[in-house]
Amino acid sequence: MSVSDKMYFSDVLYIAISEIAYYRYLLPESFFDDALFEDVEVHRIMKGKSVESDTLLEVLGGACDALAKGVLKTLTFGLSVHPNDV
Repeated sequence: MSVSDKMYFSDVLYIAISEIAYYRYLLPESFFDDALFEDVEVHRIMKGKSVESDTLLEVLGGACDALAKGVLKTLTFGLSVHPNDV
């Protein structure tokens, strides 16, 4: 996978998780910014809105770093609004 492919996949991953969080009401609407991605309007989680949103962005950043380094083989991503769920 080329560097540009990895960057593209990172963008798609970030947008996908942001859209899931937006449409499942996991974060308030004010935590998102509207953006265009390939001529499609998407919602992107913004930094600095809450500990929860920043934690989610940090996890996504770690996944994207692992992808860029070529060490990410599988990604399973689960979100829960209940802190004791594992």
